[in-house]
Amino acid sequence: MPRFRRQKTKERERTSPYGLVIFFLAVIAIYFLYPFILDTVPQRERQLSAYSNEDSWNGLSSLRQKAEDLGYDTRSILSQPQILDEVEDPERTLLIITGVEQEYGAKEVQALIDFVDAGGAVIMCDDHDYANSISDDVFGIYFYGSTLWDENFRQNTSFVNRTVYFPINGSDPAIFNVLMNDPTGIDSFERGTPLINSSDEAWIDTNGNGHIDTFDRGAEKGKPIEMAVMKGRAVFIGDASIFINQMWDKLQNADFAEFLMEYFLPDGGLILFEESRHAPTTFSEGLYKSISGTVVYFFASPTLGFGLIFTIIINLVIVSRVVKDPEYWQHTLTIDEHMRGNLAFYRHQITGLTGGNPQERMRSAFLQKVTVTAGIPPDRFAKMTPADKRKVLGDDALYRLISSDKQLSSAELATVAGKISRWGK
Repeated sequence: MPRFRRQKTKERERTSPYGLVIFFLAVIAIYFLYPFILDTVPQRERQLSAYSNEDSWNGLSSLRQKAEDLGYDTRSILSQPQILDEVEDPERTLLIITGVEQEYGAKEVQALIDFVDAGGAVIMCDDHDYANSISDDVFGIYFYGSTLWDENFRQNTSFVNRTVYFPINGSDPAIFNVLMNDPTGIDSFERGTPLINSSDEAWIDTNGNGHIDTFDRGAEKGKPIEMAVMKGRAVFIGDASIFINQMWDKLQNADFAEFLMEYFLPDGGLILFEESRHAPTTFSEGLYKSISGTVVYFFASPTLGFGLIFTIIINLVIVSRVVKDPEYWQHTLTIDEHMRGNLAFYRHQITGLTGGNPQERMRSAFLQKVTVTAGIPPDRFAKMTPADKRKVLGDDALYRLISSDKQLSSAELATVAGKISRWGK
């Protein structure tokens, strides 16, 4: 074996796996710094969560407790709505979305569409957030998102007192007197069944200036504004706080919530609380949602899941195999196949079966083989002295191929092609 091959082997054996060292140091650093990160990252109060403390005024623990008292199985979605694809019995499942603090993406919207098409039921309560990223695109229900002012209020103008008229086939509608907190209006474009309407004097403060402007919805007065609508197996309520703990015992809010659960799931079933659209309250929760969300996103599709696993494996290989000249790290097998194919092409060139300049192609391919086999990059090889080049190549004919502009004859090219095939072995 030529001397340069042994030297290159020893050079690679001396290479240290710096990537693995850095990786493990980073893991250790994160492990010990994690408690300090928790202390320095500000934590926000949990809002509109079914798993908040019982004394949390804007949590939904009272709603969840009522669902469990009624015998329903309750769970939550923390990562991504694509997990809805895993629901075994959509027709006996109710999804409750309260407060949409982050927009839904295309894949998440599609997961909800598939869930509803399979018979799933939805209750969406929102007012000033991102409900339209689902309601408008999927159901054609539009949330105005601005405050609705109505003459029928209690204590102050934020607490609007309205009546629910819920139609029931073959009987009188179910009626509930509810209290809403800073609600907004909804427009179903006459494609849904209104459950709650404002008074004829209500209006929506579109620009938030506290005054009625000509462009405000309801500025003309005399026509009620929809505040809750039912469409198919979905109910939309223009108030994210109608079922929070503070409002739970107001008027008949709790009775209305219980009625909705029993209406959609008369024979029991699963109630899912959508928590993934709520902003994380702690660093740990945000980290968990990011990791679990990534896993759910990729493994929702077998192709994406395989791609993620393949990417992780490739990166682990790269981290554990650090070389001094990574820009010249090429796949030897690919180059060898390239050489074999080109040498066959050169023989055709030599016998006159094809046109072109076989000498230039042969020179280019041979320099690639020098890079891979001898571990000498092209720019470094070009700077070597003629004597050193001859020493590396070990053959005058090969040296003339890469250094001379003189056109070799067909016989010389045939000889060189054979030497290239055997070179470095």
